[in-house]
Amino acid sequence: MEANVGDKMAKIEGKLVSVAFLAQKLGISGALVRRYCAEGRIFGAVQQGARRWWWAPKNSVKPPRKNAKKAKAKEKSAPETNRTTG
Repeated sequence: MEANVGDKMAKIEGKLVSVAFLAQKLGISGALVRRYCAEGRIFGAVQQGARRWWWAPKNSVKPPRKNAKKAKAKEKSAPETNRTTG
């Protein structure tokens, strides 16, 4: 970990929120927020403290899903079930 993380935290004091707050804001679980932070998918997230807790900017947005294209392809290939009975 960088030696100047404390300096970064001091500069952006009041602009970072906890994982729990961000999870509630984005409507996802805290575990998923922590995973996104660890993968670098939430820009500006930092770890701080002895327990290595994640802190992320207040204005963070939910990153796009990696499998979004696969989900769209499944929707297009699914057969339509709009049959009329006669």
